[in-house]
Amino acid sequence: MMIDRASAAGLTNGASPMRRLRVCMVAACPVPYPRGTPVRVTRFAEAVAALDHEVHLVTYGFGSGTIDASVRVHRGPRIAWLDPGPAGPSLGKLAILDPILTLQLRKLLRSRDFDIVHAHHYEDAHVFEGKRALVVGMGNSAMDIAVEASYVAERTVLT
Repeated sequence: MMIDRASAAGLTNGASPMRRLRVCMVAACPVPYPRGTPVRVTRFAEAVAALDHEVHLVTYGFGSGTIDASVRVHRGPRIAWLDPGPAGPSLGKLAILDPILTLQLRKLLRSRDFDIVHAHHYEDAHVFEGKRALVVGMGNSAMDIAVEASYVAERTVLT
């Protein structure tokens, strides 16, 4: 008897396997990097890819460590004089790295269709332009994203 990875992980409840999804993950942080969110993003991307989904990760131009080869990493240019610094926002991240990240994301979204865009740090509703947006959660951040997405998305659904 053959068991696929999704069934083994308990994700299909014995039903037929999920279809392969194209997932774009966006992380406004260095990935991989040995601290909180970057570790979580790395492990999450690797876990989704291990379920045989096509995973693309858009992140800053630097990172420290390795990420599984099944995750396609899209980075902006590495800026030698700008290191990640401490966790959280900074002028360098907001003024330089985030705009570069946005350009990388827009380039990728124009070149491929994705079933899911998952943002680990939300920055801009324009990624939803003309698309259907599903916002998961009912916290303040989810509400803010849903309101902003509703202005530009074809349809916004909040769950």
